[in-house]
Amino acid sequence: MGKKKAIIGVDSVHYALLISDTSSGASWQAAVALPGVTELGVNPNGAVATLFADNGPAVTANSIGEIEVSLNMADLTPEERAILLGHERSGGVTKFKSSDISPEVALGFRTKLSDGTYGYVWLMKGKFAETEETIETQGDSVNFQVAALTGKFTILEYNEEWKRTTRTDDPDYVSSLGENW
Repeated sequence: MGKKKAIIGVDSVHYALLISDTSSGASWQAAVALPGVTELGVNPNGAVATLFADNGPAVTANSIGEIEVSLNMADLTPEERAILLGHERSGGVTKFKSSDISPEVALGFRTKLSDGTYGYVWLMKGKFAETEETIETQGDSVNFQVAALTGKFTILEYNEEWKRTTRTDDPDYVSSLGENW
């Protein structure tokens, strides 16, 4: 068994607008960088249940639940926010309407491990939503306030995938994977 490692960072967040997801295939537009990630969370709400029979545990089954994603960014430009939340922009103004519909996207990112190797992740299909904004006045010290997005992700109709991962320390890793991830 190899030396244990821990994730110590996250960067290189990208999104790709989903073009199509059918039983015959899935496709996305080219990935677009979303720089400035400060924190990223993924909670698949996994569960394991046990069926008891004949006075003891007989069967266990597992499932994933609602896949929740949180994304904190140093900044989210008006253009990025409009694209990810389905808002209209014109003349430098973003228009927020109750009828706006967020597009389905894939979300990719890179994790840094404690030994300098990297992991790569793509969440395959999801939507982001408006989040609560709390803004403080500036006091006698600087308190950074970051932009936040929350989203819900699902499985692809095409192949039931919800996530893909690879790591540079995997014996089967090919360098072109990370370069083109």
